[in-house]
Amino acid sequence: MNIQAPEPSAYAPVKVDPIRLASATIQAVDRLGAATSEEIEKTADEIMRGATEIAEKLRALASAIREHSKIANEHVSGFCSKATSVLEGVPRALPAMVKAMRLQEKAKQVGFEWDNREQVWDKVEEEMAELKEAEQLNSAPKTEEELGDLFFSLINYARFLQVDAENALEKTNKKFIYRFTKMEQEAGSRQR
Repeated sequence: MNIQAPEPSAYAPVKVDPIRLASATIQAVDRLGAATSEEIEKTADEIMRGATEIAEKLRALASAIREHSKIANEHVSGFCSKATSVLEGVPRALPAMVKAMRLQEKAKQVGFEWDNREQVWDKVEEEMAELKEAEQLNSAPKTEEELGDLFFSLINYARFLQVDAENALEKTNKKFIYRFTKMEQEAGSRQR
């Protein structure tokens, strides 16, 4: 893995009171986060279904976005004088798969990157072995951790293959839905 050291200015002190920042923002963001994610999912679903009357969904989504913006301006402005990490630009509220892709791309920008996809595949295999070990320990938290590591590595491998992991999974979801509903229909027609 080639790693380039960040500029010395990246280590400049940051004027942040983490307790004050956390208490001021986490509660509000947590409340809005779930609602916003749900509105985004509903809106996307309506668009994908070809719905023409999605104005109400878009208004709800815009309202949630305005609330997030207001909280960010009220509680975060002035706390940070300089970004401390290249990863800070990745929104915490992103869906996990999209966030993993963005984190990996950001890390790549500063040279934190595998040399080739074979190295990434070796990491995938390592994570699969660690998942199997965790499963044998019968430890749910360790199994969850190792499964997350495996997902992260697979998403990284997809990036090396120049495949959008989110799109690939969505295509598989649609394929599963199609096949499953077809089986349901066939089972229903046999019962008649």
